[in-house]
Amino acid sequence: GSSTPFHSDVFGSFSWSANIVGRKRWIFCPPGEEKKVQTSPHNFVYDLFNQQSQKLQDKNGNVKFVEVLQESGDLIFVPSGWFHQVENLEDTISINHNWFNAANAHLIYSNLLVELGRVEHEIADCKAVGP
Repeated sequence: GSSTPFHSDVFGSFSWSANIVGRKRWIFCPPGEEKKVQTSPHNFVYDLFNQQSQKLQDKNGNVKFVEVLQESGDLIFVPSGWFHQVENLEDTISINHNWFNAANAHLIYSNLLVELGRVEHEIADCKAVGP
């Protein structure tokens, strides 16, 4: 089935996923475990179970994770900053929502500043271009 690669939600937000129909396999990693499968700054493996990930885990230690099967009618909460990947085990319809509040606002702010720096770096060459 379709899947979502290994990631943490946008800017470190919380999220929930309500499964209307179908089944999903979630893999959750506590904060810090993602560093074991980091391929470069701010980049991580696509799949915790692929060959690239296995090589990194052989070098850096096995990633600790929790596996959850989500059935029709189940609601999953995704904590802020937790990396995860999701596989649809059959045709699935779900509703998802991301948010932040005072509990993770500092993380959101920090991540926004990092992203701003990346964007400024990427467009720096455009500043020299003018009319």
